[in-house]
Amino acid sequence: MMFQVLGSFAEYERDMIRARVNAGIARAKAAGTHCGRPPLAPELAERIREALAVPGRPGIRVIAKQLGVSPMTVQNVWRAPG
Repeated sequence: MMFQVLGSFAEYERDMIRARVNAGIARAKAAGTHCGRPPLAPELAERIREALAVPGRPGIRVIAKQLGVSPMTVQNVWRAPG
């Protein structure tokens, strides 16, 4: 019985936190603030595409190290349409 009451208080508190976070995100969006990771610069994406287009190119990790990005960034550019 006591754990149920404590659980309901915890659930209520979690709902209050979630509501405050969502309100803050909505306020930031309304103010035009960008949330999240910044987009990849188009020039860098083009350099990655050029490095991937070379015949007999090195591996993705080597290209990533040369350009100073993560291997996942190189893979994302490689898999992206266009």
